[in-house]
Amino acid sequence: MNIPEPPYPLFGKYNLSMTSVSVSRTALSIPANCVTRGVLGHVTNKWGMLALLVLSDGTRRWSEIRRALDGVSEKMLAQCLQALVEDGFILREQKPTMPPHVEYSLTKDGREVTALLLPLVERVATHTGELAALTQLAIESGSRKPAEA
Repeated sequence: MNIPEPPYPLFGKYNLSMTSVSVSRTALSIPANCVTRGVLGHVTNKWGMLALLVLSDGTRRWSEIRRALDGVSEKMLAQCLQALVEDGFILREQKPTMPPHVEYSLTKDGREVTALLLPLVERVATHTGELAALTQLAIESGSRKPAEA
């Protein structure tokens, strides 16, 4: 596989032939059966992105991650962390102690992906008021239904 060394260009003309992904300035084509879709899903889903952001501050134990991700169920957090470990973004280290002591940290790839996510999260956080106002206008105009509480 011929992938450029980091830092990866945000846009460029290269083909990751092992995963059948084509990237260009104008289009992104990811076939339905491509592994890339699953990995992108793990990174960009609600809990995956937040878990990566929590770990961007350093190594954390499972309970620390759960407290930081207020509202996540134990099952969802376990699935999320397992997927990100399998994708190579998070390192899971189990210490040989009683009771078991497990720590999670970002791998090199995890730090790289998280560095790309941070500007997106910062941008959304900076413009949340504007986004909320636009959503309210869409609801009032009838083009969008209110979210279920």
